[in-house]
This record gives sequence, C-alpha cells and structure tokens, in this order.
Amino acid sequence: MAAITLDRVLMEAESLPADEQVMLEDLLRQRRLEAWRRETAADASQAAEDFRTGKLKSQSADVIARLRLPDRLRQTETSPDRDGGSPPGQHRLP
Repeated sequence: MAAITLDRVLMEAESLPADEQVMLEDLLRQRRLEAWRRETAADASQAAEDFRTGKLKSQSADVIARLRLPDRLRQTETSPDRDGGSPPGQHRLP
C-alpha cells in the first residue's frame, strides 16, 4: 500500500461537501478522544499494577499537588533558596 501524505488527505477532505467536512472533523475528534481514553486507561492499569507490586510508592498530597502546578509555579516552589541549591533546570521534590 502506498503511503498517503497529510497534504493529500487535506486536499481530499477539502473536496468534500461542507457538511461532510464537518462530519469528518467530528469523527476524527471522536476517534482521537477514544484513543486517548484507551491510552489513559492502560496507563492507569499499569500504574495500579506497579503500585500493587511495589514498583511505585505512595506520595504525600503535597507532592501530588505540586505536580499539578503549572511549570512556572513549580519552578518557584523549587527555587535554589528553598530546595538547597539545585542547579537551574533541575527541580527536586521532597
């Protein structure tokens, strides 16, 4: 089977009637969302298994909360004054 390029796909999609272009967009979005859900479920299952077998250790709520911070805030949280002088770009979590 010959490889198909993104440019060719876009040209073909643009040749569709407007309502079919909208349908194609919706179908692509739904399929990508379903793939993301499957990937997330597989990652969660693997993490649960790793935790059960001792490959992962439990963490405090503080560590988990800091992981959810945007990068710019996380860098402030781990500044050299606070974490004992980590080099720039290297952040330590307790």
